[in-house]
Amino acid sequence: ANAISAGYGIFAESSGFMGCGNVSNRRISYDSRIAMGAGWGYTDAVATLGGGTFTNSTTTNAFAFTPTSIGDSLRVIYRITSGGGLFTVDVDGIGTSPNIDCNGADAIGSYVFPGNGSVYNIKRVSGGAVDIIGVYHYKSENTQFVLVNAGLSGTLTSEVATTGTWSPLAVAAVIAPSLSVVSLGTNDWSFAVGVPAFKTNLDTIYNALIAVSDVVFVSPVPANPADP
Repeated sequence: ANAISAGYGIFAESSGFMGCGNVSNRRISYDSRIAMGAGWGYTDAVATLGGGTFTNSTTTNAFAFTPTSIGDSLRVIYRITSGGGLFTVDVDGIGTSPNIDCNGADAIGSYVFPGNGSVYNIKRVSGGAVDIIGVYHYKSENTQFVLVNAGLSGTLTSEVATTGTWSPLAVAAVIAPSLSVVSLGTNDWSFAVGVPAFKTNLDTIYNALIAVSDVVFVSPVPANPADP
């Protein structure tokens, strides 16, 4: 995509992620841009876009993200809840942000750190847990496709179509992408989800996403290649 679009002065970059994956396929196992200092881990206690959250409730060590994309800003999507902690963002250990507060009524937080460098560090400062839903890196002044991966192995349409403060569709509404590309259905096929339920779930997903972005649905591949 980048090779094609670059000819028009528009760059497509794999710029970030949402969610920590799930127990069978943790994002950190395959995304080399992420490095977790001691104290950081992941939790599935809150199901959100792309799985659970990256969390730290004990140390001030860094959750580091080294982007491979062109950019000068990092957007951090995080969980706000009663008893949440404080965190900061810096790039290459300099230009530290003000304290960002995760304590409050249940909500999704969004913070943009304006800084250019090699490694962005998210550091818990104090208080309770800091839960990071996802990050993405972008260039604020250039025309650019920013690609944010929110894929999750084994996902059913019913899991995306849920409601709740930190649900996948609630996070998507905060991100407000220009275009949402949805590829679901293989796991529904595998678990024999009925057509009426599948259609209802897709309608729910579509109606939520079309309120904030254009939407493209990718036709699913069969769970069993032998199926017609």
